[in-house]
Amino acid sequence: MTDGASDCESLRTLSTRGPLRLPHRPTWMSSAEAGAIRNSGTLIMNARISNLAPGARRRKTCQFAALAASVSLAAIASPAWAQCVEGPPNTYTCSGQTNVPQIITADDAKVTTNPGFEVDTSSNGNGLALQVTGDGLISFEGSPALTGAGVRFSTTGSSDLSAGELSIFSNGNILANGANALRLDNAGGGDTNALWVGSIVNISGNGVFTTSAFGAGDLSLIVDDVSARDDGIRVSYDANGTVTVTATDPVLGHTGAGCGSPPATHPTMST
Repeated sequence: MTDGASDCESLRTLSTRGPLRLPHRPTWMSSAEAGAIRNSGTLIMNARISNLAPGARRRKTCQFAALAASVSLAAIASPAWAQCVEGPPNTYTCSGQTNVPQIITADDAKVTTNPGFEVDTSSNGNGLALQVTGDGLISFEGSPALTGAGVRFSTTGSSDLSAGELSIFSNGNILANGANALRLDNAGGGDTNALWVGSIVNISGNGVFTTSAFGAGDLSLIVDDVSARDDGIRVSYDANGTVTVTATDPVLGHTGAGCGSPPATHPTMST
């Protein structure tokens, strides 16, 4: 077994520290906490991808150390179980505890969680704890405890309101036993902005996996504590734009890749 910790430390020494990109401050985060994240952290990757010819597809896969981990959700009778309730349209509030996967499929879905929201599917088929999919802007904010095969947020294209974006802000915890603890997919034309400053752990796969299709915008990812059996952070970026990945605490990958710069296929890259 190999451990990417040593690679992480060497990159941490070489990396720059500076203001981080926080598009907005989540409601659960104090001004002081937001300032601390902006002003301290290890910049793992900061790359600008050059323009490709129209129609060209060249996969760019970056592997980094580390594990750090709806609604067409059938109504659940017991109020003690978790429910993601819609109201107003395309706006969902999740609360309670359950072992049933929470699956939300809606365009421009806005999902928030109440304190104490927990999903643990490990004893009920080990499905994804939470999945939110749809066209347009997919947004999530909250502090959940999510256990199962992982968590996934996907924008599948443009809507009447958005070109297709991801806006994910959480200090919740993910404990996964699946391919990816946290997966972010952008098949739209907008940016991916994700800040997950809770614990992300995966005992059987990658910690964080992000994909950006050709035509998508910039990627900004900020994580805290990531530990995974395979790759800690894995980025597949086919778009033209800026990629920034920042870790504020250790990112550990055990059998997968350690921390490193993007491969040579990325034309310009700075750390």
